[in-house]
Amino acid sequence: MPTSSSGCPVDQSVFPVKELTAELKGARIPLADPVQMIWDLHDLGGADRAEAAGKLRQWLLGR
Repeated sequence: MPTSSSGCPVDQSVFPVKELTAELKGARIPLADPVQMIWDLHDLGGADRAEAAGKLRQWLLGR
């Protein structure tokens, strides 16, 4: 796999994107995987959670 000068893989498609990471003291911290979040919301059940899962899904697909 090709790497950049920083040693990171050039293809970042399987790594968290900026919108899904937080930063603390200069370190990037990956947040919860959105697919896992959608699964959990559906698994917990309820109309509000299903709506939230749908909005998260649309955001993810629209990226």
